[in-house]
Amino acid sequence: MRSTDVTSSVKERVYDLFNKNAKKFEAVSFQEAVENRDINVMDKAALGLAMEQNMPVIIFRLEDDSILKAATGKSIGTKVS
Repeated sequence: MRSTDVTSSVKERVYDLFNKNAKKFEAVSFQEAVENRDINVMDKAALGLAMEQNMPVIIFRLEDDSILKAATGKSIGTKVS
């Protein structure tokens, strides 16, 4: 995957808000991210456009090497696809 084939959002990750122990999600489907009102990682219209274009979104915390990791395909944050 080329870095131009994915978009990113700088947040930490997507969490399960219904669980007292808030589990982090490694991946979430576009369908779930758009339909679930409790997932507020980015604008629903932007998620819908990314879904229409088959452009995965990576949600991650901005740290020293996080952009490089995301751009090189390393597992970081939550992938919405």
